[in-house]
Amino acid sequence: MLGMSIVAYAIVTTLTSLTTGLYGLAVCRFFTGIGGGGELSIAGPYVTEVWTKERRGASIGIMFAFYPAGHLFSDLIFLF
Repeated sequence: MLGMSIVAYAIVTTLTSLTTGLYGLAVCRFFTGIGGGGELSIAGPYVTEVWTKERRGASIGIMFAFYPAGHLFSDLIFLF
């Protein structure tokens, strides 16, 4: 499922870059959110299994913090 979510996310993100209208952008962003949610729900248990018990909370916090950071970086790239 993780692989399928990554592939779906990659395909829909590529389609998002090719859209020319607002409605196409909205539909693609909706499906991008579904793909990203699929990755997040599967990646969480993987992260908790890999990290030690003492650092598990921090690792989940870091993982969740990078989702909005990615949006911020993409906005900055768009500005330039």
